[in-house]
Amino acid sequence: FGLAVTQVNILVDTMLAWRLGTGSVSALYYGNRLVQLPLGVIGIAIATASFPSFSRQVAEGDSSGLKKTLGFALRMTLFLMVPAAVGLIVLGKPIVRLLFERGAFDPVATEGTLLALGYYAVGLAAYAAVKVLVPVFYSLGDAVTPVKVGAVCVVVNIVLNLLLMGPLSHGGLALATSLSSLLNTGLLVWFLVRKWVIVPLSELGYCLLRVLGLSGVMGVGVALLSQRLAVVFGSAATLGGVFIPVITGVTGYMLLARVLKFKEISEIGKTSV
Repeated sequence: FGLAVTQVNILVDTMLAWRLGTGSVSALYYGNRLVQLPLGVIGIAIATASFPSFSRQVAEGDSSGLKKTLGFALRMTLFLMVPAAVGLIVLGKPIVRLLFERGAFDPVATEGTLLALGYYAVGLAAYAAVKVLVPVFYSLGDAVTPVKVGAVCVVVNIVLNLLLMGPLSHGGLALATSLSSLLNTGLLVWFLVRKWVIVPLSELGYCLLRVLGLSGVMGVGVALLSQRLAVVFGSAATLGGVFIPVITGVTGYMLLARVLKFKEISEIGKTSV
């Protein structure tokens, strides 16, 4: 349950979306599918690779090593998930049109999916961070705290759903899930600190600020390129119109990170800390 809070919240979102009329459930489903791609490929991979190190370091009483591994995993999560979220928001429309817009999936369905995708993407880094943080509790022999935190966040998600679904329609349901995931991350960090686990908060804050700035630059560049390619190809919703900006954005982000001496860029590909 501690690891499945996001999935529970999405289930609640879907149940409430039935009250919003035609298209809302489908919009949430397709928006969530796109968010799950970077989460599954990158976020869960980071969490899975970190778990054995957490367990070993806790068993050995290596608090310094645990701090280093946790900091590394969370920094890599921010470094990779934040630009992925920006990319999904900026290129969301051509991606959705290319993948889904045909038959009964018309432009109205595209706009509905974009609304859900944008608000789900806000919490992408938090979804991945929870996958990293919960195994630390398991390594400490504490499976209860993540469940308690998860239960609180599910309740908060339901309350936010009811508050936001009126003004934002199904986008409010997606935003509620993102906000509850951010709360989940914050509470898990707080409880780890209470357990005397050293979480490098200042290091993570500095990393987040730099990553947000770099991701913003990447997002502007990708948006301008997408607009130009829409003229060249006649539409941005083509293979070239989607993959060229994606590849350019990833390459440009990594090159700028290297030029600006982000230490995360040199750590990509490491299998141990």
